[in-house]
Amino acid sequence: MQYSDAIEHFAAVCRQPNMFLQSTRYEAVYAYINGFDVALLHGPLQGFREWLLTRGDSWTNMSWWMLVRLRAFPGDDVFLPLHDDANTPACMALASSLEAFGADSDRFGLSMVFHDYHQWILRKKEPSTVELRKRLRGKVNTP
Repeated sequence: MQYSDAIEHFAAVCRQPNMFLQSTRYEAVYAYINGFDVALLHGPLQGFREWLLTRGDSWTNMSWWMLVRLRAFPGDDVFLPLHDDANTPACMALASSLEAFGADSDRFGLSMVFHDYHQWILRKKEPSTVELRKRLRGKVNTP
């Protein structure tokens, strides 16, 4: 299976979860996608989290499914369950994000995703990114 095929499958699951899963909840959809990705040794979604981060304003160590949820519902508490009426919009936001990531990866390659992420991190000013920025600039001795 090509990674682009997996991403297309993931988007299809998001758009019509009841065709693939017993639940249409966002949590069930992202759990299925994450499990599928793990089974493929994280190949299809490699760089997805970094790609999502570069489309936001601030650094966070949240997982990709939380980042998608924040994009769909800015200011939402991602640690609380979604309301039933929010599952479909969250799944549609995930589908759109996956399709855009897949298109960017196909067009520019994964190395460009990580290059953009590298440049994005270097522009950050949050205290939580100081150590990471030093490492990216090669100014830290690593053990």
